[in-house]
Amino acid sequence: MADFYQRRDLSAVTSFTDPDSKFEFLFEGYEQLVFNESNVAMEVSFDGVNVHARCAPTGPSSVIHWSEHIRKVVFVRREAGTGGGAKMVQVLATTR
Repeated sequence: MADFYQRRDLSAVTSFTDPDSKFEFLFEGYEQLVFNESNVAMEVSFDGVNVHARCAPTGPSSVIHWSEHIRKVVFVRREAGTGGGAKMVQVLATTR
């Protein structure tokens, strides 16, 4: 079971500086998972500046998992210039 879980609509989030893009665990998560439920690509960052991963809207790469990868925060934004509607994303993190 995850120690951190949030499901959020990122339809209005196109920048890592948007407060809604930040998923803060409040602990050192050894594993993180990002699941893109939307119909557009999502970009993931660990520093809030650079794109470190891209979650596709369909297929196996719509879920990205890191293990033995200590982080306290993940930033997720939708790819700019994509359509409207809800853009749901799930973020999970676990400790040891």
